[in-house]
Amino acid sequence: MRASDLRETILDAVGGRVTRAELGPLLVDAFFRTQLRLVDDRWAGQPFILPDYASEHIVEPIFGTLDRYGRRKYTEALIGLPRKHAKTTITAGLGLYFIFMEPVVGQEVVALAFDEDQARIILGFASSMIAQNPLLKELAKVYKNVIHIPEIDAKFYVIPHKTAAGQAIHPRIAICDEPHTYPNMDVVNALRSGMGGREEPLTIGITTAGPTRMGPLWEWLAAIKKDPRGYLYWQGARDNQAAGDPKVWRSVNIAPWITGEYLRDEYRRLTLAQFEQYHLNRFPLTSDASRAFRWGEWKQCQKPPVVEPDEPCVIAVDGANKGDCFAIVVDRRDPGGTHHVEPYIYDEPPQDTGYYDLDEIEEFIAGLCRTRNVARIAFDPNRLLLLMQRLERHHGIPVEEFGQTNTRMCPASATLRELVRTGRLRAGRGTSIKEHILNAIEMPREPMGWRLGKASKAEKIDGAVALAMATFLAEAQADAGPSFAATGGVRTISLG
Repeated sequence: MRASDLRETILDAVGGRVTRAELGPLLVDAFFRTQLRLVDDRWAGQPFILPDYASEHIVEPIFGTLDRYGRRKYTEALIGLPRKHAKTTITAGLGLYFIFMEPVVGQEVVALAFDEDQARIILGFASSMIAQNPLLKELAKVYKNVIHIPEIDAKFYVIPHKTAAGQAIHPRIAICDEPHTYPNMDVVNALRSGMGGREEPLTIGITTAGPTRMGPLWEWLAAIKKDPRGYLYWQGARDNQAAGDPKVWRSVNIAPWITGEYLRDEYRRLTLAQFEQYHLNRFPLTSDASRAFRWGEWKQCQKPPVVEPDEPCVIAVDGANKGDCFAIVVDRRDPGGTHHVEPYIYDEPPQDTGYYDLDEIEEFIAGLCRTRNVARIAFDPNRLLLLMQRLERHHGIPVEEFGQTNTRMCPASATLRELVRTGRLRAGRGTSIKEHILNAIEMPREPMGWRLGKASKAEKIDGAVALAMATFLAEAQADAGPSFAATGGVRTISLG
């Protein structure tokens, strides 16, 4: 079968006499319903029937609003939806629709994701949808980073924002997933520019609100309201609606699978700013919206830690040997679940060299391992590989890599947040760790949640990052068995 035959098959499924404006939305709906199946959770394997809000507010306006020449009126659309409204799944399905149902020779359909993890998720969803349909499998070749239709040389691929910067990309269709995570609009603007001369070009942004009322998404939202060829659909709470009102929650969260119980749990679990952003799809009203921790929360964690050298503990290290801060955190989790942490933070390297003395730091860490019952010790390998190798070679200390990917740092950040909120952490009154904690902001990293970040390069957060690593390891180690010290260095443990 050819790609054009698939379109004829879908046209037959639509049936009847319809206007050109009616045909576009009907084709999208029929393609999703008859050719795609869902790929995750309890819906896996079921036909992809678009929810009403997607049909009425995304498909019908974008594909059914035509100009006087019978072409799509809108060249750009921005769609705002709360969390858990199938944004990533819809992105994957739309990418497949464009390459299969609008078979333009040589076209490129690009989905822009924040990072490699999210890019893999989008393309993984699309690949799994193809795998469930023998007809689509016959037409397309699925590779690691691209879906290709050889007959017309059409491609659908997902590219991380960082990787896309500086590349010459000339797509016909660009779908921007969660643009609230983008550092700027440079790549989006480059994609728009690369569309020049393409047949019915289209840029779609599908996102949740951003953490602050500034930045690229906030600017895009303002600009598209003035664009005669731009379409905006924003499903979110108004500024005059109370964030704590369950009636407002229900009016905003229109996906039928989202329950009131789930929203109540999220309201208790998240900060007000997070709940506004993720579940009310509203740019938070509070000025400290993006701060990961508040002073009132950290104040209760300033009790002195109880040091028990013979009890199992973990060590986490974050930093760099030049210019940046250097943080070492020892964490002992007691039987009651409270974390007793000892932060050692180097805020400034010596002025005469600009480098930290790795010999001194190596001996300090080795001393900790000799005097404490260290079960695990972990480093960010990107900047501290040499120090890791020296500890293993000179002291026989088995170290672990704690790569600071979203899949590692998002749960680690959430673990630290929970401990601080519940007061299950004793860190003493050190001013450096307090500064690093209060500097940390929430960096959204859909779909994994958020991770610690900083608002500017000048702010120091290495102590907070090392603390997140340590508390995450200590929680994981609680029931994991004997320590390095207890086994004489024979036993090694890996996170992965």
